[in-house]
Amino acid sequence: MLVALLIVVATAGGWALFNYGRVRAGFDATTAERARAGRMERILQLEKANEGLRERLVLVQRSQQIDREAYARVRGSLKRLQDEMLELKQELAFYRTVVGPHPGGSGLQVQSFEIRPTGQARTYRYELVLSRIRSRGRDVRGTVRLLMDGAQGGVAKRLDFSGPAADGGAAALKFRFKYFQRLQGRVRLPPGFRPRSVLVQVRPEGRRTRTIEKTFQWPQAAEENAHVG
Repeated sequence: MLVALLIVVATAGGWALFNYGRVRAGFDATTAERARAGRMERILQLEKANEGLRERLVLVQRSQQIDREAYARVRGSLKRLQDEMLELKQELAFYRTVVGPHPGGSGLQVQSFEIRPTGQARTYRYELVLSRIRSRGRDVRGTVRLLMDGAQGGVAKRLDFSGPAADGGAAALKFRFKYFQRLQGRVRLPPGFRPRSVLVQVRPEGRRTRTIEKTFQWPQAAEENAHVG
């Protein structure tokens, strides 16, 4: 009995000494539980904050995408307006040349001739503008021939647009207008042909009319395309 009592006293004293040692060393079960609970709460707060930041990041990314799309739309609209304005200015300049005073006299004239590459090898699109100064009220009509001077295989050669025409055009273009008219079409050059100039021949109908001729040099940009393919 005495031995058992000594064992109980020794055990209780040992636990008391151990618990006292933990407290003295700064370790307390209650304090540790509070610290663990505090850390868990902080973790939850950080996870919530992290989720909020992810949502904000998604919103910012969407906003940036919307801003880029809106900027692209505005830029596209601005370019279309600028192109339209440039076209209108060109049209206005053209009309001024048609209806304005011409010290060179009156009658049928070759207003302009342009030829541009189409993106296909040796294929071009042309535009011829005819005008009449001081119209008397009646339409003028007639035909136009477009003759291309150049060389093929080192030999000088003249081609009618009716020969290499990609659109199957006739040997002569017909026109009929009162003030002005645009004639448009395409032409495809034969391989090895190097163009130098285009001769425009305008032949109005009537007994007292004369053929109008005007030569246009082949543009440099079109010449580079002529050597492709």
